[in-house]
Amino acid sequence: MSIYSYQNKDTKEIADIFQGMNDEHVYLGKSGKEKNWVRLFCLPNLATEGLQSSIDPNSKEDFKRYTSQRQGKIGDVMDLSAELSEKRKEKEGIDPIKQKFYNNYSKTRHGKRHPQEQKESRISKNGFSVSFED
Repeated sequence: MSIYSYQNKDTKEIADIFQGMNDEHVYLGKSGKEKNWVRLFCLPNLATEGLQSSIDPNSKEDFKRYTSQRQGKIGDVMDLSAELSEKRKEKEGIDPIKQKFYNNYSKTRHGKRHPQEQKESRISKNGFSVSFED
């Protein structure tokens, strides 16, 4: 059963009626004899599963809570992580969590940079620029 809205042409009164999807979508008022009711077509309220604005990009707890309540694949978690990283980057210029990861990687490997960090970096000198890509 869905809710369908009807409006009275004369009084502009709106009535929300429960009707089945396969029922004839006609409303004849409370008395059942009024013919001046017109169905209103409204945009449905929709909840999406994309990146919810309720997730704070800097909060581990929000990330844990959101991902623990969903059934999905590891790829879904990775996609969400990438979206949150982009939000942090837009807000602060760089993603501090990703930068911290790169710094720890470099410390444990005697200064060697993470391969992804090398790809993201760009060298500019004397009007020439070099980027590291596959």
